[in-house]
Amino acid sequence: MLVMEKELRESDMNWTVIRAPWLRGARHTGRYRAIINSYLHNPSRISRADLADYIVNHLTDENTFKARVEISY
Repeated sequence: MLVMEKELRESDMNWTVIRAPWLRGARHTGRYRAIINSYLHNPSRISRADLADYIVNHLTDENTFKARVEISY
């Protein structure tokens, strides 16, 4: 994973890496924590629905371009 992220950082591509912890089959809550280019304290799990919610709602968020995002409850 670290090698892949290094390759992305050195490329001219527009990319976003989203690091999710244990993915659960739970329902959508819309309530989660996310941080850009830093580390979440004690990430534990997130539902696939909430991960999808974050992705869809941040597709055009320029703050996440060429960035690493961590997400969790």
